[in-house]
Amino acid sequence: MNKKAFTLIELLVVVLIIGILAAIALPQYQKAVTRARVTEAIINLRAIHTALEEYKLANGSYPTTTSHTDQDELTANLSIDIPRLNKMFTFSYYRSSYVGYFFNYKGVNIYIEMNWSSAQYKPGTLMCLMVAAQKTADSLAFCSSICGTSQMEELSDAIGCRI
Repeated sequence: MNKKAFTLIELLVVVLIIGILAAIALPQYQKAVTRARVTEAIINLRAIHTALEEYKLANGSYPTTTSHTDQDELTANLSIDIPRLNKMFTFSYYRSSYVGYFFNYKGVNIYIEMNWSSAQYKPGTLMCLMVAAQKTADSLAFCSSICGTSQMEELSDAIGCRI
């Protein structure tokens, strides 16, 4: 018998194998993309923190802004150019408290922030935080992977780790 084409069963098996591989690979790809974006946010926060400290040394206090979520206004005050992050991140700055980003990860708000008013940590400590009531196994594992530790710390109403 001279076979010149694939049978329907052979095609279905190939499609099934591709579907299984995609189902395994896609979540891992999405996780890797999110981690890369978080790494970019961390780099931005370190640059902003350095500029904030330089501003405070020169002017005696941190800059004021009219909006707590306008990264462009803050970076213009600091005379630095920080690229805007992916729209999944929301920027947040409170003059005497912290600068950070937050985003939703599988239904949980995750905060990547640098705090300088906490009595618990030295100023400039970079943290990955989430509201304790919202924590899930996935969000805890995600923060742990960002921090490089499985040691999560309980705070007053949050749980997190130092980056």
